[in-house]
Order: sequence, then structure tokens, then C-alpha cells
Amino acid sequence: MSFAIIQNPLSRFGDTAANTGILVALGELTPNMPVATQTAFASLGGATWRIALTPVDTFKTTLQAGHRAPPNTPRMYRRNT
Repeated sequence: MSFAIIQNPLSRFGDTAANTGILVALGELTPNMPVATQTAFASLGGATWRIALTPVDTFKTTLQAGHRAPPNTPRMYRRNT
């Protein structure tokens, strides 16, 4: 299975879901919080999601560039074994 199939939807939809979910949660839990502060927290949540996916993105790019997989990569994901 290609990591691009996993990484792309996770990155796009996860970022949007984190952003929207945090905005909705903050709107319900703290209705008096300024919108700018809510947006800042939502952006931080989306950014955190993208940071968490960085290893998957790096692995995908490494495999697409045709380089050898790192030595600790499971055998089923290696091209050049």
C-alpha cells in the first residue's frame, strides 16, 4: 500500500476536522471567548495534527524518490530488499 494513499487524506481531512472540531468545542464550552482566540486555538490544533503526520510524509517522500527505505522499515514496505 502506498503511503501517499494514507498520508494525503489524513493530512487534508484531519487538519480540517481538527480545526472545525476545536472551533465547535470552544464555541460550546466557552461562548464568551473572543473569536480570534478560538481561531488561534483551532489553528494550533490543525498545525499539531500536521506535525504529528510529518514522519508519515517523510517516509512517503523517501519511497517516492526511489531511495532505499531506512534499515528499521518493515520488510513489506521495502522496494530494494
